Amino acid sequence: MNITIKQLKIFLGVAKSKSFTKTAQALHISQSALSVSIQELEHVSQSRLFERTTRNVQLTEAGLAFLPVAQHIIETLERASSDLDRIRRLKQTTLRVGFTPFVAGSLAPKALKTFESENPLIKVEIYDKTPNELLQLVELGKIDAAYGAYFEKSSGIHKDLICPTHLCLVKTSNPKDQVKPSKTLKWSHLSDQVLICLPQDNPIQRLIEEQFTKHGVRIKKRREVAQIETQIAMAEANNGMALVPSLASSICDRYQVSIQALSPKLSIDFYCIRKAGLGFSPGITNFSKILKDLIVQ
Repeated sequence: MNITIKQLKIFLGVAKSKSFTKTAQALHISQSALSVSIQELEHVSQSRLFERTTRNVQLTEAGLAFLPVAQHIIETLERASSDLDRIRRLKQTTLRVGFTPFVAGSLAPKALKTFESENPLIKVEIYDKTPNELLQLVELGKIDAAYGAYFEKSSGIHKDLICPTHLCLVKTSNPKDQVKPSKTLKWSHLSDQVLICLPQDNPIQRLIEEQFTKHGVRIKKRREVAQIETQIAMAEANNGMALVPSLASSICDRYQVSIQALSPKLSIDFYCIRKAGLGFSPGITNFSKILKDLIVQ
């Protein structure tokens, strides 16, 4: 038996439309060519598949039995073709991905392990840089995408929201801590406290400063550090309190600190940035999904 994919698709088309004319038009072939294809299929299968009248076309008993088989064959082939195409598109030599330092130290290791297990043909290069450095690398096309909690708007850069996050307060879990634990903490309660801050040019810190002005917060003393994990470590040692994105909760698990939400909530969303005009590659799409799943967990 030598049945072709073309014959199966014609058979399914006629079975669905119940018309040789409509099927021929949909498949962009002549009606005579369609009729010949059906005749060949019936000859090979040694079964009459359709009852033809001047008004319509109906499946015979043999045709009804053959219908699910034909559907399964075509669906399987189309799925296989789609899978092969996905593999072909994923089969790029290297995927260059950037992370802000705290993401590189928290989410990136697990995401990388999962991605490489699912895509063994792709080599992943990791770049852990500051937000401004990552922005420049994306603009220059030196990396395919970068992930972080906040990136300023820039022409030529496309931002894709991966997951919404918010700012939270991190402080030592020591019972003698300066602020009593509660579900949420008002911004005004931060007045006269020692704060472990990021540099003034950091976009997250600039958002924090805007909130201080808005809520009349006056910080008693500032300790400036470059990295979020340094903030958390110093908070554990009771050198002050730190305001960090909720994404850093996985890092906080390694320290004896407590986390409190701030009221009103300040959103600091987690983005993937890439060069404008370039579509999402399958590799980046997959990596973004893995990161989102990790954050949700």
